[in-house]
Amino acid sequence: MANAFLSQAQEREVLHHLATSKSTLANTPLFLTLLCRYVKGAKTAPKNDYELLSLQIDGLAHRDPAYLRRIYGLDPAELLKGAQRIARLFAEESSLGLAPTIDQVETVLNKAEVPGGDIQRFVAAMVDAKIARADVANAALGDRRFAFAHRRYQEALFVRHLVAHPGYLSGYDLLTEPRWREYAVTLLQTQPDEALIEMFEAAVQILVEATDRQYRRDALIPLSDCCGYFEWTSESTQMLNLLQEGLARRVSIIPEMLSTHVEKFLKVRWETGDSFDRMMVVRVATLLPQATLSKYLEETFLVGSDKAQSEGFNHTTALVGEIPSAVKQAVLDRLADEILGAKDASALLRMEALVARLPRDLGAGYVYRRCVLLRKLTNLVSFTGLPTRLEAAIGVVTTLFTAQENKSHTATQDTKFALLLLNSITLYVFALLFMVVPSNHSSNEMLRALQEMSVVSPTKLYTPIHSSNGIINTFFDLLLLVVPLLITIFPIVLFRFRTLGEPLNVGFFIRRMRRRISIFETAKMFAWMLLIMGILGATAYVFGIIVSFAANHALGLLISAPTMVVGIVAMALSIWGLLLIFALLSFRRKREMRRWFDMQFGKFPDNPLIALLSSQTWKQFQAGLSYLNESVHHEATLRRVVDDQIRSISAALQHIQRGGYLRESKLALADIRPNALDLVDCINLVEDIRDSVHARQPLEGEISDVVGQHEASGV
Repeated sequence: MANAFLSQAQEREVLHHLATSKSTLANTPLFLTLLCRYVKGAKTAPKNDYELLSLQIDGLAHRDPAYLRRIYGLDPAELLKGAQRIARLFAEESSLGLAPTIDQVETVLNKAEVPGGDIQRFVAAMVDAKIARADVANAALGDRRFAFAHRRYQEALFVRHLVAHPGYLSGYDLLTEPRWREYAVTLLQTQPDEALIEMFEAAVQILVEATDRQYRRDALIPLSDCCGYFEWTSESTQMLNLLQEGLARRVSIIPEMLSTHVEKFLKVRWETGDSFDRMMVVRVATLLPQATLSKYLEETFLVGSDKAQSEGFNHTTALVGEIPSAVKQAVLDRLADEILGAKDASALLRMEALVARLPRDLGAGYVYRRCVLLRKLTNLVSFTGLPTRLEAAIGVVTTLFTAQENKSHTATQDTKFALLLLNSITLYVFALLFMVVPSNHSSNEMLRALQEMSVVSPTKLYTPIHSSNGIINTFFDLLLLVVPLLITIFPIVLFRFRTLGEPLNVGFFIRRMRRRISIFETAKMFAWMLLIMGILGATAYVFGIIVSFAANHALGLLISAPTMVVGIVAMALSIWGLLLIFALLSFRRKREMRRWFDMQFGKFPDNPLIALLSSQTWKQFQAGLSYLNESVHHEATLRRVVDDQIRSISAALQHIQRGGYLRESKLALADIRPNALDLVDCINLVEDIRDSVHARQPLEGEISDVVGQHEASGV
């Protein structure tokens, strides 16, 4: 990028494109250079890879027309026409692969179809133009193999052929044949809606038939009478994923008829399926009508799983028109948490690009700027890792009497703890200055003040500092009082209104002053923050007094450190000692719970579902899921956990979330309603278990195949 000599705005455009695009072209220096050149010339990023690749291929063909005519007797148009024919051959004849020999091509391709009538000479022209290459890896001597300079060149040329010959492949084939998938996605991303009518009509026909055929699989016994789930491996569901990928940024061209039939197909899955069904519905939600999209997103942000909310957040750019207030606030809340939790510059760029695509009346730009400023304010404290450690310590205490770990960790909580530490440090530093450096004190006065802060006498806790210049002292005292308050209040206000979709100006605060409830909420927030900092400071100071007094009078030690520092260290050591005791007690309780689950899993070695359903309370059930999630990586447990069992538990939890009961199952949990937050935590755990199982099972299958081959060969 530095070598491209881009302006600052053009660099941001390139970075936005790289952060938001799913393309792998940026992994190649050549295509990254092409992207920079494109942005420099067009002042904007390409809409898709096809636009960039097509421009590059045209440039290669027209690079030196005179040389091409003199050496090979071809003009650029003939070269492109022949390259399209070769690309079509590669797409049609899968047996050739992507690097065939010239002899193989000559057996299946008529020479008359190639400009010049000589395949070998034409391939040499493609290689000379850098559209193809002859240095194929692993080619044997004399093979005369060739390939396109990049696989994506072949895709772009074949798509160009499809555009020029609309009837070459039917809309049904493009949507259902796996080998045409990438070409179909490119067509959906690049072609006008008039050219996509056949594909849209084929999609509607597929959905009509699939809606009539789809059925819900019953959950396993004893849950089969009340809930079930759907499969997502059919032709129609794969087609929806294809349409979603191709039309994600072209919502305006989706026909109403297609949206209506997508809604009919997905509605039954949303209303009667499990949490995985809901997540998959949200994944293709861009294809739904706007009213249904808003409704599903609102419900997802309210009670959906973490994965479903993440999918829904990515689709908020598809919202058009007036956005419901609940969806608007949920999007801004999620945006703030994503920005505060961004791990690197790339994640921040993705959020910046997303904000640019969201509707302006959403106010996402204000949220982005505030959260970026909050990150800068808390970076110094967050870098030390203290906020995370403090939160983890508090988490140990809060989960003392529960068997499961606390999973509700968010970046917003980290920022809250970081602000608390930052404000505490700020107030302490200015308090130190307030006691030591007001006005122009002499050195002995400053030393005496430091001594008063370091070692507290039982008869004299503090000796005021006297000075002859009272006016200057008063000014500096007020300055040292006002500055820390402003420095403390500013980040608090920023954090309090981080998800506000409007500017924090005087008018905003005047409007809030007119609402008594808003005044009460703001005052309560400041009161709690000051109360917490005051309690922490007072507690630390008392600890410092006690330790300093005990060390001086009982042990004869003079601690030459500020009382507050001594108190903070003493309080930290005391807290960590208590946390160690609490952790040991918690570990003992969890070990007893695990023994109980080991016994239950031992009774039902082939069905962990029954072991979980034998729980007497929902807290116990949640603890069992946590235990299963931790142990699912072990081979012995993995063999017992199958997809049907996981989906059955997921279906039961989703059934309860909709307001249903499990009375038909005759379980101990049948008539007990869990807490809403605990229910969402259980759904998240089930999805984590499913992801772990699916991540390990393909690998296990590959290992089994290799072992079988070795056994068959006598190894």
